[in-house]
Amino acid sequence: MKVSQAEIQRGGTAELIVRYTMVRNWYIYAPDHISPSDPPLGRPFEITIPEGQIANGEGELTFPPSQKKNMGDFGAGPEIHSVLKNTGEIRLPLRVSKDAEPGKQPLKIELSFMACEEKTGICDPPTTKTYNVAFTVSEKTGSESTSNSPAVKQPPDSAEPSDAGDQQPSAKKKSLFRIILGMGIFGLTMATPFVLLALFPGWLKSMPRSGVWMHTVKVFLGFLEIAAALKFFSNADIAYFGGEDFLISRQLFLILWAAIFLAAGIYLAGAHRLFRNVSLPRIASGLLVTALSVYFFTCSIPGAELDQLTTALAPPPPPAPEDSSKPVIVKDDFDEGIRQAKARGDKLTLINFTGFT
Repeated sequence: MKVSQAEIQRGGTAELIVRYTMVRNWYIYAPDHISPSDPPLGRPFEITIPEGQIANGEGELTFPPSQKKNMGDFGAGPEIHSVLKNTGEIRLPLRVSKDAEPGKQPLKIELSFMACEEKTGICDPPTTKTYNVAFTVSEKTGSESTSNSPAVKQPPDSAEPSDAGDQQPSAKKKSLFRIILGMGIFGLTMATPFVLLALFPGWLKSMPRSGVWMHTVKVFLGFLEIAAALKFFSNADIAYFGGEDFLISRQLFLILWAAIFLAAGIYLAGAHRLFRNVSLPRIASGLLVTALSVYFFTCSIPGAELDQLTTALAPPPPPAPEDSSKPVIVKDDFDEGIRQAKARGDKLTLINFTGFT
């Protein structure tokens, strides 16, 4: 905690700066937090300056953008809690009294707040702590401080509580470097064949002419595009459902891939033409793709072990059954907690109201 200026004129203004740093998964309620419940749930952050001192608060608090947490409806309306995480600064405008004595003066500050742990929902009791800050009051009198303080700029939320100012620029540089690297590799792979053919035009004469083989390649690439489209849809499925209840499970994904590559293998081998006018290399490649289809089908069997490449391509497996010997924490859902207790047998149920007192 500090005052924005070391020396302030009598009657001048400054800012009280309170810097907070939250441990991982912990948060405090923001100054704009409002609870419809009676009594209200959670306590907003407040700065109080007791009366009779050399300075008073003037104006409203400024703080980083708060995050909104939907805690459910407890009967009085939706509980949309405003919280602050990671690290940031909360500022309060100050005005020094015109009758303040010159010299170094102390200022008593009271901070009221409530901190909670996000995963368990456990909150510390509302707390009020008293701090003292000191600054120098100059002999001059003015309506504003002589130092030119820029407008208050709200600090952005940082992903890490420590050294936030140093890590954010480096993170931006890394992200920009990855974008440039990805675009460069993509452009290089697209441009390299054209550059080589322009440098060596004689290579064009040695290239194979279009014919039946090109149609075969085109159709086979169509099968690969269908398999890739299924993979991209699976990625969106995983991102949307957040790790469970996928539309396309791992088993279904591998079965569909097995069917796609089986159709591609049959086409390459020429089985749809009864192997007429089909070269041996094409039949061999068709059998190879068919073998790959069989491999994907065996991987779809429950309990089968997958190699690293197939594990990376396929969706994650279904979650393992819960161990009934371990406790289960159900947050903000009383009915679900009772259902879990009944489903696990005669288990004791602990109801924790700490987060809402």
